[in-house]
Amino acid sequence: MKRSKIALTITLSVSALFLTACNDNNDDYTGIDSNKTFLSESNYAIDKVDNASSIKVMTYNMTNVQGKTATATAMVLFPKASQPKDGYRVVVWEHGTVGVGDSCAPSKNAINPRFKILAENLLAAGYVIIAPDYEGLGTPGVHPYLNLSSEAKSALAAVKAAKDHYGNQLKGDWMSIGQSQGGHASLGTAEFANTDTSYKGAVAGAPASSLGTIIQIYIDPAMNQDSNFAVSKLDQAIIARRQIDAAIAAGQMSPNDPLALAVPTIDKTAEGYAELLAYAAFASAGIKAQQPNYDLKSIFTSGAADIAELAYGRTGDDGTCLSYPAPDTANGLQEKFKAGILAFLADPTHQISQYG
Repeated sequence: MKRSKIALTITLSVSALFLTACNDNNDDYTGIDSNKTFLSESNYAIDKVDNASSIKVMTYNMTNVQGKTATATAMVLFPKASQPKDGYRVVVWEHGTVGVGDSCAPSKNAINPRFKILAENLLAAGYVIIAPDYEGLGTPGVHPYLNLSSEAKSALAAVKAAKDHYGNQLKGDWMSIGQSQGGHASLGTAEFANTDTSYKGAVAGAPASSLGTIIQIYIDPAMNQDSNFAVSKLDQAIIARRQIDAAIAAGQMSPNDPLALAVPTIDKTAEGYAELLAYAAFASAGIKAQQPNYDLKSIFTSGAADIAELAYGRTGDDGTCLSYPAPDTANGLQEKFKAGILAFLADPTHQISQYG
């Protein structure tokens, strides 16, 4: 079934990329001539961070998933705090899922509010922050979403480029922090930096993992351990919600009843599933970085395939982002999947597990 193909494809692709990362030679973690890592920098003027004395967008070279030299970008934030005699310590921030298109790159957008809170605190403590966009985000080429090797090399090459460029302003010591995809990337950075004595550790918040298994758990009836149901967990939730909504409409239940408040609305269920489908679409699109002829639509049902294709766009550089700020909220991939799911569920005979 299509839903099993999504889970299997994502699980196998991410697992294969992880094994590739573990087998790479970590002694030469950038793969780039030391004199050619840093390329240029420009001012970042889209947003501001109060505790930053400057925010630059650095362009540098890295080795991509095809083993070739590719350009990448990273934001570099310096604190207002005075430079220590032996140079600033460095924290690498590795961002969460944004998409695979160039317009999704953090350096091309306003700073994520959650990252801004962390950045303010790190800068106040006197750290320099290097925030890579990752391979193929903001620069030519397909972003290989959840490719551990690529994420790590994006970070490691960014650190090397910054050290080469800023010299004695930076002390050698550094660490990585990431959330979601960035948590996955931070763990990868730790793997690839294991011979670098100046690397001091990783923080990985909710690192992305087992995406295929998570999708399978929610949409495969065989994974639902409740013996009273022969449907998926998500369909079970929708059945319960429809019964609650009918009872509320008939005046048999209050909207404030604890059960009514405990069971998510169909809209919320669709939103959560849409997010998982968006991640699956990004992972499928990312496979094309190494396998250009891969048909990313092949693992999706007909109703979802055209939406999934938007993740890649026409060239891989013009893919749709996970979300957009108002007034373009409806254009995000998650919102498009959500709209597709809700339209599909308008027919009460349809099950959400049949979509995707």
